[in-house]
Amino acid sequence: MPARLARKVSATVFVSHPWEIAEVEAYVDGFIELLQMKLRHPPATWRDKFDVSVWFDRKNIYGYQTFSAQTDAACATAPVAVFLISSRWFASEGCQREARFFHTPTGADKAGKRYFLMQLSGQRDPDERRFQTRPHYPEHAGTGHRNLIELWDSSPSDRDLTIGCLAHDIFAALDDLRVGRRRTTP
Repeated sequence: MPARLARKVSATVFVSHPWEIAEVEAYVDGFIELLQMKLRHPPATWRDKFDVSVWFDRKNIYGYQTFSAQTDAACATAPVAVFLISSRWFASEGCQREARFFHTPTGADKAGKRYFLMQLSGQRDPDERRFQTRPHYPEHAGTGHRNLIELWDSSPSDRDLTIGCLAHDIFAALDDLRVGRRRTTP
């Protein structure tokens, strides 16, 4: 089937974050908005391959099921997660439960899953062994910012470049996971 006629693969990116003060939550909202825009309007490389949505609790929790039941269901079906890490994220039982859907106790990806780290506030914890070898955003994008708050207080071009880099890496992970592809036998 020609690429232009192939169906796009639908996938969801789960965002795990701790509850923070209102000022920090405003930064998180800005991040979610820009990430959704980057994933909905991908560059040509990914445009015909994926239809990606973001699952974020303040936008996707509804109905009568418990918070945990809804986040667990979203984690179980999402192939990719972004962890907005901070001291509160590490202390949150809920965030740690969500993370266990995506990584092993040593921090390796679980089968069929990938995750990305975005330092929300503070700085990277050098004693957190699970994530020693994983890229941390925004540092990984090379804009010189240690966390999302610093990034958001900088230039719009730095935000665009960093979230664009993260979105590219998400698309590459989805492609690597071959989300939604059927394997045929010869």
